[in-house]
Amino acid sequence: MMNIQVERLTPQKENAYLDLLYASEGNLLYTSLFYRDLIVAQTGAQSNYLVAENEQGQLIGALPLMDYEHPRFGPVINSLPYYGSNGAVMAHPELSQTQKEKVYQQLLHAAEAYARDRHCAAMTLISNPFDRNYETWLATHFNHDHQSNRIGQITPLPVNGPSLASDVLKLFSEPRPRNIRKAIKSKVSVRKSHDLNDLLFLHSVHVENINAIGGKPKERSFFERIHQTVPAEHWTLYMAEREGERVAGLLVFAFNKTVEYYTPATVVAYRNLQPSALIIYQAMIEAAKAGNKYWNWGGTWNTQHGVYNFKRRWGTIDSRYAYFTKVFNRELLEQSPETLLQAYPDIYVLPFDQLKQGSMNNS
Repeated sequence: MMNIQVERLTPQKENAYLDLLYASEGNLLYTSLFYRDLIVAQTGAQSNYLVAENEQGQLIGALPLMDYEHPRFGPVINSLPYYGSNGAVMAHPELSQTQKEKVYQQLLHAAEAYARDRHCAAMTLISNPFDRNYETWLATHFNHDHQSNRIGQITPLPVNGPSLASDVLKLFSEPRPRNIRKAIKSKVSVRKSHDLNDLLFLHSVHVENINAIGGKPKERSFFERIHQTVPAEHWTLYMAEREGERVAGLLVFAFNKTVEYYTPATVVAYRNLQPSALIIYQAMIEAAKAGNKYWNWGGTWNTQHGVYNFKRRWGTIDSRYAYFTKVFNRELLEQSPETLLQAYPDIYVLPFDQLKQGSMNNS
């Protein structure tokens, strides 16, 4: 029988942790160490990453956790926080399914013990759209109070070759190819950038776009931190221009064979020229050229039919995942959505439709 010891991740074990991440293509950006540091700095959360080792001291599993303190209600734990980040348990792909489930169990027990020791108000574990087995296991083994489902949408990218541009285009359904042709005909061009001024332009347009639909935009400081702290090989900004004027942008992250469609923004006056369609097309080509296998569009709510259909026409396949939440402090259920958003900014607390004082989306 395999003996497993669970400890906190220390700087001395970070290289072994990275080896675990890269051992499986399904481990996403959100579990990386540079993203950990970015989110800790942005949210003020405390990171507590758990790692599982076998008898030989080999790191065979991990569970990234972050918690955010509140003086009245107590800490809330996420794996992971901030705009739909997937945390999820990772187990080494060479383990058998039985061994993986033992790793899951030991890491879950350690997380639950940590939550009790911290007198946490709530804990949410988010499954990985690339690992449905873990989601099924978590649904039956984690004593959760609430489950909130998402639709992950992922485009498998073609292999790089002489026909790559046409191979990518063949993935799309109308009107996407027509949108791309319109952007080209309208003399829209796309360039790559790592320039701070372009990032801040993206942020300003992002704020306008999100405010217009009543959402919560990301803060300027987040984009500044990306420029300051994230290695350039892990992020790219694609800028669309027409006659020398910036009209749209898209921030993507690249990690472990997957490119994340992270923050798009288009100047309203130029939407009819379809600059975002040309950006996505060229960014997918670049992603495949770099050896990436997947383009991850992120999660979609079951009720977001328009968003789902927009992504679906880019050659996506559905891969569902879920948020599993255990509420320890029942006082949370008596609060309004506004109170919880103020108490735990950028942290997932619980599905707001479970509150007694009204509901609104929380992701």
